[in-house]
Amino acid sequence: MKSGGGKRKGSAWERDVAKMLSLWITEGKSKDVLWRSQSSGGRATVRSKTNGEPLNLQLGDLTIADFSCEGAQVFIENFVVEAKNIKQENWWPSGHGINKLFGFWEKLNRICVECKRHPLLIVKINNNLPMVFLNYRDWKKVERLMCNYCVSGVYIKYSGDAMGYLPLLELIGDEGCKFKAFVKELL
Repeated sequence: MKSGGGKRKGSAWERDVAKMLSLWITEGKSKDVLWRSQSSGGRATVRSKTNGEPLNLQLGDLTIADFSCEGAQVFIENFVVEAKNIKQENWWPSGHGINKLFGFWEKLNRICVECKRHPLLIVKINNNLPMVFLNYRDWKKVERLMCNYCVSGVYIKYSGDAMGYLPLLELIGDEGCKFKAFVKELL
């Protein structure tokens, strides 16, 4: 890959995640109620460091693009999404890869604790299906909510908080969890 290609790949993945989640939130009616936040949440970080006030709608990689969509507002006001597109050799289960996963998770979790939101880490490992990581409490609620479906997720316990994960399409796909039920269960 050319130098800088990783950034373009990451930005494209963030847009793809925004489209997928928009379709989930609107039950297939719109693919652009969410969009990539400015500088992938960097604008909120800079603002917080300069004057102590974060831009709460700019936290994470996604923000609201259509304020007329109530579902998008509820989602962004209660969840922080980080979308990562990673080369497999730099990822888990390789020895150092697990540390990278926990590094992403711990940073996201820290932000969510500060702003009282739920973390969603959506990871696409090259040539594999995207996975969504949630804190363990939320993962157990999703597992309970989706009891009629085969949830192939598992949870991981490490030195920090436990987290669970499952394929993204099991959560948001046609046979997955409906957005309104997901929000109701987790909030």
